[in-house]
Amino acid sequence: MKVAFFLGSFDPPHIGHGYVVSKALESMDFVVVVPTMQNPWKERKSTDFELRCQMCEKTFLPLGESVLISDIEKTLEPPYYSYKTLKNLKEIWNSAELYLICGSDVYDEIKDWKNSEWILENFKLLPISRDIVTISSSQIREMVKNDETQHLSFLVTHNVEKIINENNLYK
Repeated sequence: MKVAFFLGSFDPPHIGHGYVVSKALESMDFVVVVPTMQNPWKERKSTDFELRCQMCEKTFLPLGESVLISDIEKTLEPPYYSYKTLKNLKEIWNSAELYLICGSDVYDEIKDWKNSEWILENFKLLPISRDIVTISSSQIREMVKNDETQHLSFLVTHNVEKIINENNLYK
């Protein structure tokens, strides 16, 4: 069984993220989406973890039963380094062939991650080209902040847009 893990802030998850997961599903049995509690390299405080998990469910679960959302990071102690999360996921999925989804832009940077040797020894990399995906979560947050939301429905699912509006996120 092949299992790929897709780690990220997903603040918010957008259709580009959905594209990445759908591409990964072409060669994987399962894709596990893993929102991070707080990226240790980003100064900006992430949006509430539970809200981001809800947005991930609305974005990714419609892609099929082979997609799972993991809230494993809420059981871990900070700082939330990828290797710590991946060690815990490896214990759960120990009988599977494990992959780490990474954007092609991140592929070369992994060697600079904390304990990257361990990650590369235990997970095969599954690079997905981001050439088609030109959206970013930070762009979406900026659009909402500037009240430029007329095209938001082209960037996030209807349900994610609803969560953003109902919770007054990114204002």
